[in-house]
This record gives sequence, C-alpha cells and structure tokens, in this order.
Amino acid sequence: EKVNIKNQPIDVHVLLEKITEVFRVNIESKKGAVHMNFKAEDHVISGDPEHLKNIFSNLLDNAIKYSPDVLDVTVSTQSGNGKIEIAFTDKGLGIAPEHQPHIFEKFYRVSTGDVHNVKGFGIGLNYVHLLVRKHQGNIFLKSKLGKGATFILTFKTV
Repeated sequence: EKVNIKNQPIDVHVLLEKITEVFRVNIESKKGAVHMNFKAEDHVISGDPEHLKNIFSNLLDNAIKYSPDVLDVTVSTQSGNGKIEIAFTDKGLGIAPEHQPHIFEKFYRVSTGDVHNVKGFGIGLNYVHLLVRKHQGNIFLKSKLGKGATFILTFKTV
C-alpha cells in the first residue's frame, strides 16, 4: 500500500512496444503473435516507468500463460476525453462469471483443473489493480469462459 509513484511523462506506445519485445521468445515459443493496434492519438501519461512496465508485463504474461497452444493476443489503445484506454485481449481460457468479481483479490486464483503448468501465487492481478489505482487509473475485465479475456486499463493523458 505504501508504493511511491515517481511521476514522469511516459509514452504508452513506446513502453508497450519495449515490453512486447522482452516477451518475444515466449511469444515465439507458443507459435503465436501479439498484434499491436495503436489508435490512441494522445498516448502520453504521467506515471512511474518501472511500475507501468510491471503492470503491462504482468497482463501480457498472463495473456501468454493462459492462451492455448497457438497464442493470439492483441494490445490496443484508443484515446478521447483526456484519457487513454489500453486493452490486452487474448483468446485463451477465459474466466467464468463467478470468478470475475474476485480476480483482483490478493491470493485469489482460478482453478485451471488438470492444467498444472501455470504457476503463481495469486498476487499478480492484485498488484496490477493496486498500481493502476495508484496512477489514478481504472482496470476492468471482460471475459467469456473458453473465449478469452480482455483487461482494459484507463489513465488520464497529459
């Protein structure tokens, strides 16, 4: 809770491209692709570069981990009314409606049944939620079981 945010201007598009490059080996190992669909005209926000990197990395890592054998992820942006919206969309497992209200809770994990290759402690999305809020942003989930998930973040632009 006592995270210090060192605000500076951050170009969201540049940061997202750098993070995707870091994950290139993971993406290629799943024979997949991450599509960048940047439509935001205003894509500079005030934020902490390290924390924003961690937020975006966590969401991209989850999209990769919970996707089927062939990865298909889209990272998109759009802007308007002084805000930028950043969406991470995958075509993975999806999240059942009964789990969706709890996914940002600390230590909450959705059971993957017989899938034991997805490791974690249930703190990633809680951390993401906390840091998005520390940046005066919001995060939402849209998901259908078996159809994938979209995590949507909104931040004020500068």
